[in-house]
Amino acid sequence: FHARTAPTISVHDYIARIAKHFKCSDECFVLASIYLDRVAESHPAFAVNKLSVHRLLLTSVVVAAKFFDDMFYSNAYYARVGGVSAGDLNEMEGQFLSLVQWRLHVLPEEYSKCCKQVLVTSKQERSGCGGERGLAGEPTVDVIKEAREWAVPAG
Repeated sequence: FHARTAPTISVHDYIARIAKHFKCSDECFVLASIYLDRVAESHPAFAVNKLSVHRLLLTSVVVAAKFFDDMFYSNAYYARVGGVSAGDLNEMEGQFLSLVQWRLHVLPEEYSKCCKQVLVTSKQERSGCGGERGLAGEPTVDVIKEAREWAVPAG
């Protein structure tokens, strides 16, 4: 998963690019996050750094889109959007599936927990505190839709 050099695009902008061009469901981003957690839990020595984070994000979303969405693009398209070769993406996909031990199914409780964590973290980062809450105490921000909005050029 390690690139030769660190990408110049920020992680935030990279995720926004993926959200804009992949057109995958919001659920794919939650699943991708869960898959990344699974890698971290089962392989604590696995290095995530500026040379690997973009490739890991790309691969996790590709795997999630293929598993969850009814329609998805080719690896050649995903690779082009992600700034890697199709061969590299194919190899990373196989490695990623091995890292998660082919465990792609996510239980509803695990999914809900991840959604809440993502929403709370996003809101706290954007407001610098606990953030705005809805009636049930849950954040009122839809992170994925906002990421797609950020990715759309103004004008």
